Amino acid sequence: MKMGPIHPEENKYNWAPADEVVNFALTNGMKMRGHTLCWHNQTPAWLFKDETGKEVSKEVLLNRLKDHITAVVTRYKGKIYAWDVVTKPLLMTTAPSSCGTHHGIKYAVMILSQRHLNMRTQPTRTR
Repeated sequence: MKMGPIHPEENKYNWAPADEVVNFALTNGMKMRGHTLCWHNQTPAWLFKDETGKEVSKEVLLNRLKDHITAVVTRYKGKIYAWDVVTKPLLMTTAPSSCGTHHGIKYAVMILSQRHLNMRTQPTRTR
């Protein structure tokens, strides 16, 4: 359920693989935990760029994250008992990730003020 595979383009979701796992769990009486809504290593490049390839503002970035999180949590509401919302938000490196964007301090400053980090690490209820 990481963002890159499930949301590869800004207005395109790839629900099939996640739906398959969730349906398997439900069919077999298993509890399903959602992992992960925001992770430094599988964040699609479009999240950080506008249509001209320039870096987006913090506000645009936060809105994109909010839209993504809302779409995924809404789709699986009542099927997922818990979510890993933010995993490793502060990766201390400037090496390119698998999606070709640079993370680390720039990523943390652009996305995560202390207020936003607190908000995104609070327990998420899906019921």
